[in-house]
Amino acid sequence: MQLPFDFRFVWAGAKLTFPFVRRGVVPEGTSLYPTTSYLLPRLLGHSRANSLLLTGDTADSPHPGSLPQDPPDPRRPAALAFAQELAATTSQVSVAVTKGLIQHPGESVEENHIYDSRGMRELAQSADGEEGI
Repeated sequence: MQLPFDFRFVWAGAKLTFPFVRRGVVPEGTSLYPTTSYLLPRLLGHSRANSLLLTGDTADSPHPGSLPQDPPDPRRPAALAFAQELAATTSQVSVAVTKGLIQHPGESVEENHIYDSRGMRELAQSADGEEGI
């Protein structure tokens, strides 16, 4: 992922996803330079980062700052369908840990790496993590 770089390029028609919660693990806990839970909220804002990291959805966008789009139907049925899909396709423990990483990040990328790695180690040994990996 291009998050730690000064310039990020996404071509028209590109699809972006952060599927960690659908795999029962946390964002990039085993990466050499884990940055997703630390940098994505700072680049896109917490609301957009939450939408991407807590759902594991794939998003279309010509520009990462425009992700994700507002749902086309803001009425109750659309919200209910979203909640049902989220419950069916994500690990609730992974969502909770990822939410904690987003809302309470470390003071540095290195500190966040410790948190991410701890979460990855613990969740990878869980039933959800074993199934997802």
